[in-house]
Parts: sequence; structure tokens; C-alpha cells
Amino acid sequence: MLGFLLVGAVLAALVLLLVGIGLVIRDGPGVPLGSVVVVPAGRDVPETRPYAPFLFLDPEPDFPGLVAGILRTGEDPRIAGIHLRIEEGGLGWGRARELRDAVLAARAAGKRVTASLDYAGPQGIYLASAASRITMHPRGQLALSGLHVEILYYGELLEELGVEAQFEAIGPWKTAPEIYTGSTMTEENRAQITALGEAIRREIVAAVSDGRGLDPAETERLLREGPWTAPDALEAGLVDALDYHDGIEADVVGQGTGRLVAVEDYLTSLPPRPAADARIAVVHLDGVIAPGRSREDVVMGRIAGAESLVEALESVEEDDSVDAVVLRIASPGGLDTSSDSIWRAAERIREAGKPLVASFGDVAASGGYWVATAAERVIATPLTTTGSIGVFAGKFAMGGLFEKVGLSAERVDLGGSPGWTSLAAPLDDEERRRLRASLEGTYEAFLERVATSRSMTTDEVRALAGGRVYSGVAAHEAGLVDELGGLTDAIRVAATAAGFAEDAPTETIHLPEPPTFGEALEVELARGLPGGMRLRDRFPVLVAALTGARLTLLPFIPDFR
Repeated sequence: MLGFLLVGAVLAALVLLLVGIGLVIRDGPGVPLGSVVVVPAGRDVPETRPYAPFLFLDPEPDFPGLVAGILRTGEDPRIAGIHLRIEEGGLGWGRARELRDAVLAARAAGKRVTASLDYAGPQGIYLASAASRITMHPRGQLALSGLHVEILYYGELLEELGVEAQFEAIGPWKTAPEIYTGSTMTEENRAQITALGEAIRREIVAAVSDGRGLDPAETERLLREGPWTAPDALEAGLVDALDYHDGIEADVVGQGTGRLVAVEDYLTSLPPRPAADARIAVVHLDGVIAPGRSREDVVMGRIAGAESLVEALESVEEDDSVDAVVLRIASPGGLDTSSDSIWRAAERIREAGKPLVASFGDVAASGGYWVATAAERVIATPLTTTGSIGVFAGKFAMGGLFEKVGLSAERVDLGGSPGWTSLAAPLDDEERRRLRASLEGTYEAFLERVATSRSMTTDEVRALAGGRVYSGVAAHEAGLVDELGGLTDAIRVAATAAGFAEDAPTETIHLPEPPTFGEALEVELARGLPGGMRLRDRFPVLVAALTGARLTLLPFIPDFR
């Protein structure tokens, strides 16, 4: 009882503290005429808001809000320009393209765009090239030495530990398990990763050449032969000036009569839009697809819970005020049953007569692409990672590890196949044969879903599938994507599909709603205190792998830097 009283007192004090902080933070500055909006470009801005927001604290904008705010500057008479403060923070390449496009749209609307950087890599100079003027710290550096991605292979380590990785995958390109079963990259995986990187490299070369007025061949050399010090970058034409932060701020503010305004303050200052003609629901599938509620996972990060997604899709299906739906997919996939449950809820929206458009973020692959087959139109950025039409499953047999550390496992079997549920025993040949047969059935269903969605034959899809991963532009060329663009384009397409003009005023609502602080706390208490957290709740995808569940999942996203 004393423990519960102490916990209650701490929570009450925390609430009072957060209320006080929230009152202070909400009393933010205004946005005077001539202001310049400062955008941190390159930071990993989340697709959706946190699942457990801190009550009255104003969270940083999510990615759709950030892009919408940048686009609003184009029509806002208070705003003289945008300043990109380049950061190295892990933004995915698909969202980098969307962010850059929004900045270029504001620039085309007459806003002055400047950028500053201290240290930047390929993505940093790519984003900065949207500006008409780039200023660099005098001691800064452009870390340009080509594009690279490095993947760790655990096969030999697991073998040394006594862990046997037993996996089956359908298709030569479904290389997800190879990081656990081998020590080298297969030729198929090397080929598809190289193709993804080449798409990014071409995009950078085109953007920097156009933005900096450089010959493409010279741009390629500069992107390959760095790193470049600040004076070298200035001489090469990659930047326009060298200066410290105070000088940069004076230069940027000097272009207007206002001042620098953080983008989050600008967003809170925006008045509501006038009444709209079209009402579009944007349903976010954000993270690894798994059963249950959407949440955070210790290993996999954001989890797109099938229960939460189905509820959101059912609500917009029944909401007569919603004219069309955009399914925003930022997911490498996950469990096939959860993906299929979300697919069915999305399919029912189309059956109800509402237009359904899929918008791909950084990644929409494997189970993420499975869900997208419910949409009548699919829109991806040129740098989206997509495809991976395939399936794999398996388990880690840890009997050798148990023996090394002095553990033993005894079982009482009442018939059946003990290898499926045993942490210690491996699958025998018959169990692996049955596993593969199960995977082949799932794979055939996946092919049929895609064939129906893309108006192809199953054999045509089979030639594109086998687990192969594509960039957005390659997927468009292959017929797996209808149009290249971002979320803004998908909203426009959905509105026109619902019968509205392309320039019709549009209202968007974003679902699922994240849980409140109280709801998130209730879930945690239901799971128990830290000492009693259940493995199944905390590591859903790991548990699936240990028990042989079928995964339509891209386990890593190649991080080209």
C-alpha cells in the first residue's frame, strides 16, 4: 500500500510540474511581418506524434505538420523567407525528398530560402541545395566521399555462441535472414542495395547540379573526392559564404523587418484555415506491423498495431463527413496476419465507395506493400524503399548456447512437433519442409493480391517479386507504383478522386490518435512494473521469430550516408 501511495504522490507532482511548464511554454512569441522561419533540416522528424505525449507540453511537429507548415509560408504575408539549419540527424531519404520539394515550392511562391551548416554529408548538401544562398561555418566540413552502407552479419557469431539460425525464405531476393545465417552478402542483395544507392546518388547529383549551377560531372567529382574543408567548399561553389552563427543570423534577418522564428512557434501561430470543400482522412501506418495496439518496442521502435489501424480505418469508413482516405505507409512490414487484417479494413473502405490512395514514406516494403494493394492509386517518393514482395520465417535454436552456459532444457511431449515451440531444439527436416510449404502458400496469396491491385497476371508479378527491393522511381518504372510524389500529392489525388477540383480547399484529419498520457500509463500498469514486463509485449517481432511466425518484413533499411 505504501508503494502505491508513493507512486501516486510522484505522479501527482509530475502532473503539477508539467502543467506549470506547459503554461509557460504555451505563452510563445508572435510572428511579426517580415519574419524568417527556421527549419532544422536533416533531423529525424517522426512520421506521427509520440504515443505518450507529456500532457500540456507542445511536442515538436511531426513530419506531415512540418511539410504543411513550410507550404503555408508560401501564402503567408508575414513570412519573408525560410532558413534551413542543416543538421545530421537520420532523416530518411524519402522524407528528405518531400522536405526539399516543400522548400522549393515556398521558394517558387516568392520566399527567400537560405541555408547554413557546420558539418554535413551527402544528405545535408542535398537539402541545402534547395536554398539560393548557403553559408558554412569557417571551421566546418562537407563529408563527401561517395555513398556507403555497411551491414553487420551475425552468422559466425551466432554459431560461435551455439545458436543455430534456421530460416526459410521465398525468392532469391528475400535476403532478410542472411544477416543471421551467413557472414557475407549474397549477389542478389548486393545488386538490390547497389540499385537503391544509385537512385539516391543520381538524385543528389541532379539536385546539387541544379541548385549550385554546377556541371553534373563536376558535381559527381565533388561528391566522391571529399571531405572538403570550408574554404575548399567555398572555392568549389558548393557554398556561397563562410561565417559564424551570429553573422549568419544577422544576414538572414537583415533580409526582412522581422526576426527568426522557430518552425514550431510558426506552426502554433497559424490561424485555422477557412471552411474546406473536401475532407480527407490520413491514416498513418507507422512502424513494424504487429498485433495489438500501436506502441513503442524496445528493439523495433515504433509498432503499427493492427488493432489500432483497423479501428482507425473502420472509423473513417463509417464517417460520412470523410470524402476520401489516404493511407500513409512508413513501414518495412511485419507479421503477415496483421498486415492482412489491416489490408481487409482498407479494402472495406473501397467497397464502401470512398477513394483510397496509398502514400509511401521512407519505406513501404513487404507487409507495408501488402497493405497498399488495397488502394486504387499508389504514390511513392522517388527515393522510397518499396517492393520486397516475399515472405520468410524461422527460429533461433539455442540448445548449444544453453549447454555452454550450464543450462539444460527438459520437455514433456504429448505428440506433435516439439521443434516449433522449443527454445533449445532445432527444427528437423520434416518441420522445415512444412514451414516452407506454409511460406509458399503465403507467398502465392501475396502475388495474387499484387496482381489484382496492379492489373497484372500472377506470372508478371512473380517476375518482379521474389523479395526484390526497389527505389520508388524503379517501382514506378516496373508498374508497382502509379505516381511519384509525396503526401501532399496523395491528398490532392484523393480529393480529385472524390470529385473535387485540384485546387479545392481541403481539410485533413490524421489518425490513429495517439493515446493520452493517462491511457499510456494505464497500459504500462496493466503490463506490470519493469520487473514484470512480459517478453511478448516488449519484443513482439523477436518473439515471432523465435516461434516461427511468417514475416513479411524488411529487417533493416539501407542507411546510405
